[in-house]
Amino acid sequence: MNKDRNGMAVAGLVCSLIGIGTCGIMSIVGVVLSAIGIKKAHDTGDRLGIAVAGLIVGIIGTILTIIVSIITAVAIFTADYDADYSTDSSDSSYTDDYDYSGGYTYYYCDISFRDSEDNLLMDKEVLKNRPAKYTKDANGNPAIQLTIKDKDKFYNVTEELSKKTDRTLIIWSNFDEYMDHFETEKDNCGKEDSHCLIYATVSQGFSSDVIIQGNYTEEEAKDIIDCINNSNY
Repeated sequence: MNKDRNGMAVAGLVCSLIGIGTCGIMSIVGVVLSAIGIKKAHDTGDRLGIAVAGLIVGIIGTILTIIVSIITAVAIFTADYDADYSTDSSDSSYTDDYDYSGGYTYYYCDISFRDSEDNLLMDKEVLKNRPAKYTKDANGNPAIQLTIKDKDKFYNVTEELSKKTDRTLIIWSNFDEYMDHFETEKDNCGKEDSHCLIYATVSQGFSSDVIIQGNYTEEEAKDIIDCINNSNY
């Protein structure tokens, strides 16, 4: 009997030691076996030393196991969150994306006005918030109306441009100075795979809202309007 009783206490201590060394389930087993060993020791009047030691070590191991499990779970959750929701800090604007319902959607555009040599003339600050709206020209073709906020600057820039040999004014979205050039993008302007939204010839300086005409469909015009309006948030 004494052998069995001591064996239970020893088994509890061994399991507790294994558990605290590995931060595993053996700590819980050690607590259970040590508790049984203590009860049997009380019943028989045997010494409690080994059983109590196993119980203490098992409790410590169980606590460590719980702490390690919590830390691991938090680390895994944080890693998944970062992987799913992190963005590239080198680019402060969203890019164009394809809408799988069948249309092309501009989530955010950094609008700029440039000449045919890609020189920056104006940025979106000259426009009012959500400045673009759909309209039609005198012939009933799709057109875009721009509402100007800084009319003095818009007039000065367009007036100066109207006096040049090349009077082309181009509106870009998310212009990339290394990749985008009007010379190569002219034929693609207004298409979904181009940052060139639209271009027009400036015949005079404008100090009021302007109508931009182009060779595009109503759907294409509305896509361009969405892009321009989203750039002013």
